[in-house]
Amino acid sequence: MDAVGLKQKSEKELRKEAEKAAKLAKFQEKQKRKAEKAVTASSKDREEKKKKEIIEYLHTKKPGEKKG
Repeated sequence: MDAVGLKQKSEKELRKEAEKAAKLAKFQEKQKRKAEKAVTASSKDREEKKKKEIIEYLHTKKPGEKKG
């Protein structure tokens, strides 16, 4: 025990904590890239929506006339 009253961590515990910290750092980096990708993707989606063409339906038959 230390003077503070905490027990010393074993080598296995330290190794496990290091692995956990590395995994957390990797996850945070992945989340950061995902957020950046979402921002660029959303701006591309907006551009595509603006470019959509509206097609009007033209009535070729008179009301009440058969389709076939």
